[in-house]
Amino acid sequence: MHMSNLKLKRVLMISLIVLGVIGCLLLSYLAATGAWGWTVTTIESLITQGPAAIISAILAVLFSYYCLIPLVIIVLYLIFVYFVYIR
Repeated sequence: MHMSNLKLKRVLMISLIVLGVIGCLLLSYLAATGAWGWTVTTIESLITQGPAAIISAILAVLFSYYCLIPLVIIVLYLIFVYFVYIR
């Protein structure tokens, strides 16, 4: 069973909205906890250190609990969208 173009566009739009809301919540959390300045300083120092430092920092963040739990939630949401709307 194939999904129509209109239904696929609707599902993709809803998914983008959900991911945008999650991103806004993350940014507001960084601003509320005062971690925004620390985040900017860390990113600036990583850029000056080069690609190896950036890759290792990305891997460290991806496997930390603060990022792993939202990643699991997003993956479960995408699996749900696939089985409910696309399949």
